Amino acid sequence: MKSRVAREAERALVEATQRLTPEERLNAYLAHCRLVMELYEAGRKAWMQTSCCRSQCDTEDPIPGLLRLRDGYDNRVDLLIGLRGMEPQAFSRAIEVSFQGKTLKFVGREDFIAMKVFAGGPMDMIDASRALAASGGCMDRELLRRLARRYGREAAEALERLLGS
Repeated sequence: MKSRVAREAERALVEATQRLTPEERLNAYLAHCRLVMELYEAGRKAWMQTSCCRSQCDTEDPIPGLLRLRDGYDNRVDLLIGLRGMEPQAFSRAIEVSFQGKTLKFVGREDFIAMKVFAGGPMDMIDASRALAASGGCMDRELLRRLARRYGREAAEALERLLGS
């Protein structure tokens, strides 16, 4: 339950962002993302320095951090801050997309699908299925299988079910 002050601050922020141009909104979003990453990194370093004990931390959670963004039209984007089992080479396979004069990096299709089958929720599986269908067969299936295996047997089996359908 949000306080009155929090609701008013949120309303004022939404109103302020609606007055921005799309480029200004993107720049504000990117600045926000940089700030969140800096805060996350500062928190991670502090956690490492204090040697957080296992009883206080959820070491089993595959996602150490998540930034969920939503616009005024209720479109949502989840930005993961790491993922247990993610292959470090995923960053070298990232694709670059030009958007309003900026270059944004997105995880590649095979990595995206493997992450979705690892998450395993109903919407995740729909997303993975749609990404497979959109690939038109232009996908490295061996890479995809290898990536899914990194996330464990359940992810690998879920991927095989998707590939078989």
